[in-house]
Amino acid sequence: MKNIKLKTALILILIGSVCVSFGSVNADPTIDEVTIDPAEPEREGTATITTTLLGENIDAVHIIIKECKPGLCHLAKNITMTALDATTFEKEIYFEHDDSTYFSYSFNIFSDGTWYTTDDTNVTLKIPDPSNGNGGDGDGDGDGDGDDTGGNTPGFELLPVMISIAIALFIYKKKIR
Repeated sequence: MKNIKLKTALILILIGSVCVSFGSVNADPTIDEVTIDPAEPEREGTATITTTLLGENIDAVHIIIKECKPGLCHLAKNITMTALDATTFEKEIYFEHDDSTYFSYSFNIFSDGTWYTTDDTNVTLKIPDPSNGNGGDGDGDGDGDGDDTGGNTPGFELLPVMISIAIALFIYKKKIR
C-alpha cells in the first residue's frame, strides 16, 4: 500500500513539473501595434514611428528603413529604437531622398538572446506641398513632373564669370595701348 501511494505521488509530481515547465515557455515576440505620425509622411520629411510589442524580456528593437521608388530602393538604414517602457519603442525617422515614393520598414527584435525579424511593410510617401519652396514635384524645378529638368539647369553660373573675364580682358587691352 505504501508503494502504491509513493508511486502515485511520484507520478503526480512528475506530471505537475512537466505542466509547469511547458507553461513557462516564452513565446516569440510579435508586433501588437505600429503608429506612424504623420500617417503619410512627406519625402525629405520626418515621421515618428512607435511600436508596441507582445512578449517578455525584450532587450532591443531596431527598425530597418528603406526609401524606395518603383524598381529601386536606396540603402537600408538599421536604426536602434528608444524604449519608452518594457514593450513600447519609438524613433523619429528622417527621409532624405527626394525621389522616393514609398518607404519600407521591418523590425529586428532582440529577446532572450535571439533576434527575431518581422516582414516588410510599405508606406506611401506624400509629395511635398508646393508652398514649401521646392515646387511640389520633388526635383526642385517647380514644373511638377519630377524629372529634374528646368530650374536647376547647371551652367548658368558660368555666365557671370565669363562676362567678368571678357571685361577684364577689355580693360587689360586698353591699358596696353
